[in-house]
Amino acid sequence: MIPKSAALHHDRGLAYAALEQYRDAIQSYDRALELDPGAAEVFVHKGNALAELGLSRDALEAFEKGIEKNPQFSAAWFGKGNALYDLGKYADAQAAYETGLEIDPENAIGWTRHGMSLAAQKKDEAAIESYDRAISIDPSFSISYFTKGSAYEVLERYDEAADAFTAMLSIQPDFVDAWIHKGRALQKLEKYQEALTAFKRSIEIDPSRKEVWNDIGTILDHIGKHEEAQICYGKGR
Repeated sequence: MIPKSAALHHDRGLAYAALEQYRDAIQSYDRALELDPGAAEVFVHKGNALAELGLSRDALEAFEKGIEKNPQFSAAWFGKGNALYDLGKYADAQAAYETGLEIDPENAIGWTRHGMSLAAQKKDEAAIESYDRAISIDPSFSISYFTKGSAYEVLERYDEAADAFTAMLSIQPDFVDAWIHKGRALQKLEKYQEALTAFKRSIEIDPSRKEVWNDIGTILDHIGKHEEAQICYGKGR
């Protein structure tokens, strides 16, 4: 338990973090740690704030201190994995996630991040197994379907990729990248009208994604609608 005086600073840090005022949050966490240097939870929250600022090496140090204080604190291991992933150390990230999952095997986010670390090492088949584990734990965790679909894309298993993106969109229907990736998977399957529908939906949600007009133009060119394709290419510039 964090002593009351330290807890006040910790709670203040959490409030700052909720407002995305991460530097102020870190100052509050540091004050809490001055009063209670053994608070693993505070080190983890400090690490999360540092990660939000893109300070991955500092975040890693905070997570490792959290582990030193409490080696059974799964959030510290998951945070360490995230920091290592952000630093491009994917095998080390995988190992950190696996330690966290030994402690907390029903953590859907942990399994998803574990899958991402495998995918970054071009181990997409194994990554899909991790994403499926995450989905079995929490079928509503939409990002697991997106990362699963992305792995299927890499493996050129476009039917399964399209299905995964469709599953994500049933949960989070305005996720633009899922519409775009679904469209590209359908395009590979030569399901051009369905692909056009997906691409157009992505632009409806986010008109700033101008690159999608080039995807639409490519399909229109392929099906012989060259004038319409040229108009789309113009919009994609």
